[in-house]
Amino acid sequence: MLLFGRGISLVYRRVHQPPMSISLTESERQVFGLLQSVNTHFKLSATMRVAGGWVRDKLLGRSCDDIDIALDNMMGKDFAEYVNKYLAHTGLPTHQIGVIASNPEQSKHLETATMKLCNHWIDFVHLRAEEYTANSRIPIVRIGTPVEDAMRRDFTINSMFFNLATEAVEDFVGTGLADLKQGVLRTPLAPRETFLDDPLRVLRAVRFSSRFHFDIVPEIVTAAKLPECHEALLHKISRERIGAELEGMLKSSTMSMVTRLLREFGIWSIVFPCYPTEDQQAQVNFDEYAEYTINLLQFVEQRMHPLFIQGLSKWPAVASQEEQKILYLALLTWYVHRAKMGFLDGKGKLLSSTSFVLKDALKFRGRDTEECARIHDAADVILAWKRDHVPFDRLSVAMMIRICGSSWRCAVVVACADCMLHGDSSEAWFLSLLDYAEHEHLSDVYNMKPLVSGKDISAALGIPQGPKIGVLSKRALELQLYFPLLTAAQIVDALRETGT
Repeated sequence: MLLFGRGISLVYRRVHQPPMSISLTESERQVFGLLQSVNTHFKLSATMRVAGGWVRDKLLGRSCDDIDIALDNMMGKDFAEYVNKYLAHTGLPTHQIGVIASNPEQSKHLETATMKLCNHWIDFVHLRAEEYTANSRIPIVRIGTPVEDAMRRDFTINSMFFNLATEAVEDFVGTGLADLKQGVLRTPLAPRETFLDDPLRVLRAVRFSSRFHFDIVPEIVTAAKLPECHEALLHKISRERIGAELEGMLKSSTMSMVTRLLREFGIWSIVFPCYPTEDQQAQVNFDEYAEYTINLLQFVEQRMHPLFIQGLSKWPAVASQEEQKILYLALLTWYVHRAKMGFLDGKGKLLSSTSFVLKDALKFRGRDTEECARIHDAADVILAWKRDHVPFDRLSVAMMIRICGSSWRCAVVVACADCMLHGDSSEAWFLSLLDYAEHEHLSDVYNMKPLVSGKDISAALGIPQGPKIGVLSKRALELQLYFPLLTAAQIVDALRETGT
């Protein structure tokens, strides 16, 4: 029996069968040919295999620029150095080698050597096997066999190899190809063992299931709910790795499926902690937070699905994957913003829990946090207009767009979704706001440069720099927004006539 996200709509199911064969691009053939030449020239006798995600994606007919090369008789850094020796020997430029050290405490078990070849990022690692001693939970990692390595992978669909010498797909687990073809997510070993080996795999199960619309076997769900797996995820995995995993999920157009699984696995409060301490966390109704957010996302995806594909309705399409990410982050933290959650830091300064979730807990960029804050603030303004029956006017709409910036349409989406979720079915009002901005040519007004600067006003009116110049600069901008045909000289004259 398979569990499809438990209650998740079948609209997410796969709509085609993958080709299940690997066709190499010209650049891939160049890379693999180079590596084979290195192996032969230095008589290394290494069996080289592409591992993991590249094999999966190629079998699914998808492109993949990141290639992991697994070696059976040496460390990745050693082979990367041989690559540079060969390049130098043949008169070709060498490449910088980056080494990512292993960190078993953070469940990063393998040292990885990275370099760029033929526009592909190549990671060199050795096949992994582990041995545990009686007095340590940290394993001793050694070079393993392909079978040992495959069994330690996160999921069967990621456990297959592509042998560079034979150009054959190798499925040592035995179910990888079948699971990929049938769209099933399962672990090579018992899920509990797999998740405790690397607790981040609980989140990776969510990401792969939502990305590929794969069914999850019940054993994974059972293990993902275990308290020891939650504890391991909370204490063994860095917040940076959790944030990076969530960022990968934000590329999905089925974020409501992602959030349903996060709730189903019981890890919502781990991924989206609203406060820095357990006592503060206890104040939050995370079940309500999750339920509200899932409904918000489901509304956006079902009613405004063209946002994520093409403009098949009156709602605009998302301009880029970056804008989709920001919209999702704004929706994921809207509940926190609405609840006005916050706390005092050690210096007595009031901090927003929205900022804490994004910047501190998930380690997103400061500008992502700031953009979400602008979307939330603009959505508040829009909801106030709706609540108070304020008619649109050119100045107020223009100022809202300038404050929010290029993501102002996201603010309209958030406000509309919130309104509809609370039983207000006036979607047409929000569409009319978009139409008004388009009709008044305000859609890109956030890019507009002021015709008159504070320095211009100071020189023209003979007023020294100070607070009054700030007031007049604001008035000059308002005139420019309200009367777009005015020249700089006319704006200065208007300031002079209205009194300084």
